[in-house]
Amino acid sequence: MPRYTVTEAIGCWLRERRQAEMALNRVLAGLSGTTWLDLRNRRQQIELDPVSSGRVCLWTGSSLLTATRIFPKVGARLLQKCLAEWPIQFANSSPGRPAGVEPRISFIMPVGGGSGRIPHFRLSIASLLAQVDCPLEIIVVEYSAQPCYGPETPKECVYHHLPADPQVDGYNKSAAMNAGVKLARADVVVLLDADMVVPQRLAAWLTERFDRHPELAAMRFARFIFNLDEADSRVMVPAGPLEVPQQIKFVNQNTPMPLAVRKSAYDELGGHDEAFVGWGGEDVEFLSRLRTLKCCEGGRIPIVHIWHPFAPQKANGHHNSDLLVQTLHIAPEMRIAKLRAV
Repeated sequence: MPRYTVTEAIGCWLRERRQAEMALNRVLAGLSGTTWLDLRNRRQQIELDPVSSGRVCLWTGSSLLTATRIFPKVGARLLQKCLAEWPIQFANSSPGRPAGVEPRISFIMPVGGGSGRIPHFRLSIASLLAQVDCPLEIIVVEYSAQPCYGPETPKECVYHHLPADPQVDGYNKSAAMNAGVKLARADVVVLLDADMVVPQRLAAWLTERFDRHPELAAMRFARFIFNLDEADSRVMVPAGPLEVPQQIKFVNQNTPMPLAVRKSAYDELGGHDEAFVGWGGEDVEFLSRLRTLKCCEGGRIPIVHIWHPFAPQKANGHHNSDLLVQTLHIAPEMRIAKLRAV
């Protein structure tokens, strides 16, 4: 059953849907100058970012596009438009780096939660193996009591098992990311969840931006995250191009992750706070410290999120909310000093 009223649908037609048509129709886009980057909900404001040529969202927290939530076929058309500019490919292997060439980008992929997430992991890895025009490395860090991702990790990747702390009940993504960054050899690390697939020129584009702006500490590069449903996620295969489904209802914007960060800046900030165990809070807290440095927040890149069941703390609404509120009441400079002293 639709979760909106007739009044809401009509309002969406007059505002968000109208704006979407201006961006998605080639003729109307040419006449209006509207692009897919400009789509947003009513009352939301964006501004052009000169570093990324993306859009900075001038509001707090992530949000779903109303136009796609009420008219899911618009979501599919939007993704098709994005992929024309930012193709997503899958590959089962990579030619690798020439001998003696150091990586320019290190993708850090924290994993855990048992073997049920392996199909999503394969798809995410396949989109990284398809990257072009940039020497890179892929570092997979599994935080678990017993390893299970090692045999599933392609030979082109670095695999590291981080034994779970028996005194802590839950998955510690922060610990996995910190371990991955320590292993990274590139100047820039990309923190990427193992349920996301990315365009094949992401690494090359990020390298060009960081080279052009040496003062830049980090980039929040995602503009839209397209959340596939269960049926569409199950038919995806890690080879060839991404097939666009007929409908995409949930399209997220202004999310704190994924992130590209200079390794030196990550270390300067003290890394991620490992007090956040389970799901939620760690990325928002890290972003609050990251904003003490030069951070580009103009989203430019479309990302596809593969469906999976909610993690327990997300399903029950826990989200580490109390810990996040308590932590954010402390000045970021004090948090940085504390984490660097650990």
